Amino acid sequence: MISPAAPDSGLEHRVALRYQQQGYNVIVHPSADELPFDLDGYEPDLIATRGDEKLIIEVRNSVMRGSIDRLVEAADRVRTSPPWQLLLVTDDDVPGELLPGVDLTLPGWAEIHHRLGEIDHVGDGPARLLLAWAVLEAALRRHAFDSALPIHRLPTSALIKQLYTQGELPADVFETLIRRLEQRTLVAHGFAFEDTTGAAGELRAILEHLLEFWRQPA
Repeated sequence: MISPAAPDSGLEHRVALRYQQQGYNVIVHPSADELPFDLDGYEPDLIATRGDEKLIIEVRNSVMRGSIDRLVEAADRVRTSPPWQLLLVTDDDVPGELLPGVDLTLPGWAEIHHRLGEIDHVGDGPARLLLAWAVLEAALRRHAFDSALPIHRLPTSALIKQLYTQGELPADVFETLIRRLEQRTLVAHGFAFEDTTGAAGELRAILEHLLEFWRQPA
């Protein structure tokens, strides 16, 4: 149940309430004695537990509010104590209608490689671009999750920027992805874009490069 210290308004309370409604035991602003282990001074906003699901949660109105460096350090510490997981939840969490937690299933690397091969079997045009982007974005989120970066639910542009900030994307790839994201958004909303085939091919090549950069086996 939600701790009596829980605030009665704001994003933090809404997140805590959503977890409680899904059967989690929620503690808001846990004291040092309520933390499962030493977090080296890091103070999370929430702890939510349900069976084997054990979440340490930071809530922010926006990912742009402050650096995530301290959060990444805490995530590294949490990573050594499974099944505990550290999550960053923001007001623009993706997708916002779902409970921010481990309920979102990310594809494994074998499935991502399989989807990568499917790109070549889709005819030229917008469908190929959208599929290429979907596979690439799945890989970005999977890599963030596997690297204990608590950012895998962020909006796509914020996810890309944070991966670059953490050294997980080369500079040239970062710049290309930001540009191609704008083009993908236009196509997804029904606007014309001339070179969808070239864009899809470039995204496929970028993903192959990233799999090697991250040392993910084929």
